[in-house]
Amino acid sequence: MVFLVFKSTAAPADAEWEDDPVPGEMWVRALGDDDEEIEPAKVIYLGQDIEDFIRVAAEDDQTITFDFWWRHGEVKVEKAEKTDDGFVCRKDDFGDDGLAVTLIPEDGGNPVVLRLQIPYIGFSLYDAEGNKVHGELSIPQDKVDDYTYEFVGDDNN
Repeated sequence: MVFLVFKSTAAPADAEWEDDPVPGEMWVRALGDDDEEIEPAKVIYLGQDIEDFIRVAAEDDQTITFDFWWRHGEVKVEKAEKTDDGFVCRKDDFGDDGLAVTLIPEDGGNPVVLRLQIPYIGFSLYDAEGNKVHGELSIPQDKVDDYTYEFVGDDNN
């Protein structure tokens, strides 16, 4: 059996590892057998379901409005206007790299930057070969860096 421990990337190097994940950017380390030292991996943990994190609130030919809710802190979106409905983004501002979405943990952890691209339909996880992963998944600690994720869509959204 493998046990994982967690530590915020904002924590001092000598801080204790925790049994529970911390929202935001964190280190994850597997506890090896016989005090084996295993290199930690840097990951981003939302601390909630992705469906609760983002939704499209409105869209027209020029703009798309995203409603974000992150229960662990503040969300900022590059080049977007914050309204009561969400973040209004001009479609022309996305470019090839999308827009930066910054998550600022309320507990003082390091801010996390995600890239938002359109057209938008949801969250996708890809394995090392670029294949989309579906369903529940257990990723070995030494393979975490082989996976990528993105928010993607199609021409209908």
